[in-house]
Amino acid sequence: MGGKTNSRARSKTQKIFHAGIVGANYHFHDLVVSLIEALFGEIAGWLADHALPNPEQFQRAESAYQELMREQPGAGIAAPTIQSKINEYRIGVTDTARYKIQAGDQLLPMAHDFIIPSVYQLLDSTGDNFLGNWINPLASHISGADVDETAGQTSQGYVLEALQQMSLRLHA
Repeated sequence: MGGKTNSRARSKTQKIFHAGIVGANYHFHDLVVSLIEALFGEIAGWLADHALPNPEQFQRAESAYQELMREQPGAGIAAPTIQSKINEYRIGVTDTARYKIQAGDQLLPMAHDFIIPSVYQLLDSTGDNFLGNWINPLASHISGADVDETAGQTSQGYVLEALQQMSLRLHA
């Protein structure tokens, strides 16, 4: 009996769980402020936030960047999964079941974190060990990891949610 219990406990702890936290803040103003703060400190970030032009004045750069990030379907891209991702970047993602989206209702068209299109960050829902995807609309590629910022605190909260889910599954 003891060997069977130990075997069962060991098999539970050997599971590999996975989850995704997806950055989707495409606002250029926020990225610039985060970058200045990361390079030069919190005071410099605060000064940049207040000294930079109005965020609406960055819309041109945001639109241009969204277009640059869009992959163009071509003759060499025949795989259905790649075509699907390209289309989802263009039209957005509302299929919360496919991606098991835990936070955020949808992924807007052409969403990105200024490094990677957000749709490419989504993990497909596969098996019992998949915990889900959390979409953080506040997180750029930089701010999503900065726990001194709201975006980073939100991401940190999502990590804690994923760990809590993992704990519940291991103890079930």
